[in-house]
Amino acid sequence: MTQDEPPSIELEQLLAEGQQWFVPDCSHTISIMEQLYPRALAAGCHDLAGKALLLWAHSLWALSAGSEAHRILDLAQELADKHHQPEILARADNIRAELHLSAGEYQAALKNWGQCLRQAIPLGLRDLYVSACLGFGNVFVAHGQHAEALAWHEMALDFAETAGDHDQHANALLHICADLNKLGQFATTLQLSHKAEQIIRQSSHTAWLGDWLGYRGHAHFGLGQQEEAEYWLQQAHAINIQTNYRWSQSLTLLALGKVLLASGKMQAAREHLEQALTLISSFGSKPLLEQAHQLLAELFERQGEYGQALLHHRAYHELALAEARQLASTRLGSTLERRMKDVDIRLQLLHTRHENTVLRLNNSRRAQEVETLAHQASHDPLTGILNRRKLDQELERWVEQSQQDGRELSLLMLDLDHFKSINDRFGHAMGDEVLRLVGRMLQHSSRNDDVIARYGGEEFCVLLPGADLHTAQLVAERIRLRIQQTDWAALHAELQVTTSIGIATLTGDDDACTLQKRADTALYRAKQAGRNRVESLDD
Repeated sequence: MTQDEPPSIELEQLLAEGQQWFVPDCSHTISIMEQLYPRALAAGCHDLAGKALLLWAHSLWALSAGSEAHRILDLAQELADKHHQPEILARADNIRAELHLSAGEYQAALKNWGQCLRQAIPLGLRDLYVSACLGFGNVFVAHGQHAEALAWHEMALDFAETAGDHDQHANALLHICADLNKLGQFATTLQLSHKAEQIIRQSSHTAWLGDWLGYRGHAHFGLGQQEEAEYWLQQAHAINIQTNYRWSQSLTLLALGKVLLASGKMQAAREHLEQALTLISSFGSKPLLEQAHQLLAELFERQGEYGQALLHHRAYHELALAEARQLASTRLGSTLERRMKDVDIRLQLLHTRHENTVLRLNNSRRAQEVETLAHQASHDPLTGILNRRKLDQELERWVEQSQQDGRELSLLMLDLDHFKSINDRFGHAMGDEVLRLVGRMLQHSSRNDDVIARYGGEEFCVLLPGADLHTAQLVAERIRLRIQQTDWAALHAELQVTTSIGIATLTGDDDACTLQKRADTALYRAKQAGRNRVESLDD
């Protein structure tokens, strides 16, 4: 044993002690890191010094001390640049992205997670793949795009499972539960909530169990089960108080206030909502303040206290307007969207790659594997047709090519009518089989150049190069009739499936986005007109 080892071992023990306190008491973690960092520097243990700074900054983030956390991260990045520590740089970018996200600085958050991934991928830091996927998803959550958020969070779950990281597995499940609630998939949330509860209970973050039970309460409320909702939210609140996580406690207090308000328990609702407002004001989350003022305005209005209701209405509208302006100024522009698509495909390839065996493949087998991975990254696993990511790429390509060549191009958007009731009545396995069969029908009905894709959920797209409006209408009507006239009773005696279809034909003013929006508007018209029909805006 060298003379340097004893202090190094002691410093590693200090780091481990700080990590143990990170969840229950971040303030104590910070005090330990304040001791560890200068001692590690003095001992020449630069890796330990960098880790101390990262844990210090992460603890400050948990305590909503963003400015100080950025300062500590500056120190960590200076140290990492000086001593060539790429892992410290990657982890610092991840924490900085979290800070930007918390502050509503979405483009800065995306930039940092992009830098984080560029450094993490060569190093094989799979836990950072998970963190970045969760982060990208959370940016979509902030913009109200919950289906896109769910796709990123599911990718994070896949990475967490393959990495064998129990805490990250639990964290990804929490995000997915939140997404499902936002999408109104309350029954699915409850199924997942009970099925995966043991994973959450085994994580090192006690506070996460409170979040988990809170999402269960949200789901019960979404299903109109107010007593069950109140019970589980009270359980969540008890854990929130025990762990002293202000964010989680605020969310639960808001949810409890909403449930109690719906149940007519006005005094209890007022107590919970006013407590939530005080707590949220201590760390200044504008989205949560907006929710608190909105619920309090409703409560006071129902109680006839119109002066108080007006005050909260004004506060709510000021915050909502500020949030709308911020989202407008930080919306995902086309350049950032393309960047995220590139990152998405790259992560899809990483997810399906078995790196240990790739090293032993000969050139022929390696080429075959790359082809397989590319297929998996661009195709929907359930139906076997193209996925939305690949559709977006193909749509941009065909729009540009058709406008250059002066060629016709039409887009069909299909939505299976009342598909939720199929899942609810016959089960999700039956719903999956319906989606698979519709995917096959579309493939069998297509020409060589046609692009068939699953857009998401029960929606499909058919891109028809060379097709004018009349041709597109004929194709759409043929698809509609084929789906309607299929012998669905072979799957279940009472099963019936129909589809609504919207058509848009390319004009000189269109880009890929506007063509898709017009097809979606036509689809909405078809659904409003009674479903099981074809509509176009270009008639």
